[in-house]
Amino acid sequence: MDRNYQDRQEQLKTSAQSSKGHLLAGVKGFGNGLFGAMTSMFTQPYDGFKEDGIEGFVTGLGKGVIGTVTKPVVGVLDLASGAANAIKDTSSSCSRISPPPVRLPRCCHGAGMLLPAYSKNQAKSQKLLHDLNKKNLDEFFIAVEQLRREDNLTSLITSTQVYFLLGGMPDSSNIILRVPHKDLFQCLVVENNGRYYLEVIRVQTTGSDPQRVPQIRCDKLAVAERVSQQITYARNLYEEQQHTLTTSETEDST
Repeated sequence: MDRNYQDRQEQLKTSAQSSKGHLLAGVKGFGNGLFGAMTSMFTQPYDGFKEDGIEGFVTGLGKGVIGTVTKPVVGVLDLASGAANAIKDTSSSCSRISPPPVRLPRCCHGAGMLLPAYSKNQAKSQKLLHDLNKKNLDEFFIAVEQLRREDNLTSLITSTQVYFLLGGMPDSSNIILRVPHKDLFQCLVVENNGRYYLEVIRVQTTGSDPQRVPQIRCDKLAVAERVSQQITYARNLYEEQQHTLTTSETEDST
């Protein structure tokens, strides 16, 4: 088969960059095959005669006869290949389009670090945390609770700290108090004139001045007690993780 024909076919294949391009290349390849078959008996002997005289003419005549048979077959194969590549490219491009999410990502950390059942409220709270901490995955959600209805004061308890948010909105300007677990000594429930408060006691370092003990008012005693228990659980979990050797630390020690 002549070199010019092969070069044209190869150029058509390599120039295709999309499903439409693959199909168009297949159609052009088929057309080139038919056209090459019709002209091969004339062009091949002529080119051979120009290069090598009578000997080239005879050789070109043989190539022309072969090309008359093979070029249409190659054209059909090019058409089939182009159509197949177009279908493949179309299906792969469609598969890259992600369907819209049906629900928010689940919260993957439950009690005892076990995988909990899906909870819509926990998923919303986890999104609240990710919006607040710019998707810092080292800090994971543990619990959320509305403390007061009047201003929607909310406690957001995570693996590293406790946030108290006004309006329950994930914005740094709404944080009225943030207590890292490493600074937290104890969270108590106190009563004063029939009102219930969370008293957040921080760790006192040697030689430091006494710190003001924040008190956060809650609507109900049950809410204050529940949040106090959740904060204590989160702090204990934090302390346990701080004293747990990781895989890399175990390998370094050995």
